[in-house]
Formats: sequence, C-alpha cells, structure tokens
Amino acid sequence: MEITEINEWEHLIEAVITGKTEDDQTISFFDTSYFLHKETYKIGETYDFAISALGYNVKIQEEKSLSLEGQDAIDWLEKIEEEPTYDEKGNVEPIVFVMS
Repeated sequence: MEITEINEWEHLIEAVITGKTEDDQTISFFDTSYFLHKETYKIGETYDFAISALGYNVKIQEEKSLSLEGQDAIDWLEKIEEEPTYDEKGNVEPIVFVMS
C-alpha cells in the first residue's frame, strides 16, 4: 500500500495510516505498531501491511435481513462448501441472513 497520509495521535506513539491499495482503493487503518515504524514510514512510499479488519463504505442498514438469490446464492454456498437447495420450480432457494 502506498501511504498518502499519516495522522499521528497527540502522544506521538499511535497513528491512523491512509493509503492507496494496488487496485487504487483508499483505505485507512489504525496501526498498532506505529511506534516501532514511525521513523521509517514515508508518504509516497509503498509498504506491506497485514490488516485483519476493515470497514469500507459502512452505513447503518435499515433492513433487518439480507438475502442472496440466484447465482449470488450459489456462489456463497460454494464458498462455504454447501450444496444449494431448490424450490418446486427448480430455482435455487435464496439464502436469508436475519440481523436482529
């Protein structure tokens, strides 16, 4: 990731790093080991980071459920190594996630 911005916190040992990924997406993350690397990070330089969580275009969802239908359902089931089920017309049954 190419660093485009470093927002160092007041106490100078923590920071939020912002940069561009290889596919030109902008992301920001809290660097838990910033204090170890702060002297080497340079804006415009590229570094490898291991990011374990990322919120990206996050918004509060009004709906209380989410469903995957058709090919989206098939793709999801393939990823979790499960077989699709079909309705009486031979259509893939949707996968419904209920968020309560």
